[in-house]
Amino acid sequence: MRYDASSMTQGNDTPPCCGARTLVGGLCAALAMPNGRCRIHGGASPGAPRAAANGNYRNGYWTREAIEERKFIRSLVKSTLLDKTMSKIESLPARRRPRRTPPATVRIKGIQGNVVSFGSPGPADVAWRKQLKAAFGTTSDEFVDMALQHLERAARMPSDASSALAINGAIAMITAFDPKSEVESALALQAACTHMAAMAVMSRIGGAGGGPQRLPGLASASAKLLRAYCTQIETYRRLRGGTEQNIRVEHVHVHSGGQAIVGAINTRANEID
Repeated sequence: MRYDASSMTQGNDTPPCCGARTLVGGLCAALAMPNGRCRIHGGASPGAPRAAANGNYRNGYWTREAIEERKFIRSLVKSTLLDKTMSKIESLPARRRPRRTPPATVRIKGIQGNVVSFGSPGPADVAWRKQLKAAFGTTSDEFVDMALQHLERAARMPSDASSALAINGAIAMITAFDPKSEVESALALQAACTHMAAMAVMSRIGGAGGGPQRLPGLASASAKLLRAYCTQIETYRRLRGGTEQNIRVEHVHVHSGGQAIVGAINTRANEID
């Protein structure tokens, strides 16, 4: 319950009292502020003195106005830098992935004595041989002929007939390996042949050739071929990237009484003449 402060006065010259009910049940007789209450029961505080009137005032760096000004300047600088960065990004040319050239292809000319002869699908035989050498990573015509014969035997479709489609697909896979030598090309050739053999076995699983009794054997063979393919990919990665391991030591702690050697260490004892 709020009481009228004028009712607490004893005369016209007596300042008004607060009149708020206290904890003991009486009325507060403290001097009232302009809002009718004392400083304890709700009188408005003017707060700390502003600017130079404050005892802690030095140079005005931490005043409310100075802080707001610095925030505004930071936001302005940040927006300006962001606009410049975005304009630079927009001015950069769009990055495009390099266009890959189509891989070399072959054409089956004929089969004599179970030996397949290959030819160029176009009229330029010299350029075709050059493309095949680049695809197999070699400069030897004999290596190219040997690789094509291996691909022809391994890339036969389930009908056991030579297929230019399967051979050209295997050549495209070898081209993706980008071999740089005959050793890398041989490993890529093995991976391509393993992949095609795995696909041929899995196609027989879908056809259920031989009845349900052959399904476990075909599934096991497929799993082994796929595992061998993954091993060949990992071997090729190690062959291209090397097996060297670099160990970087960032912190060396040597306690009292201990010794440490930092650098290349030769474990073999030096021979003494």
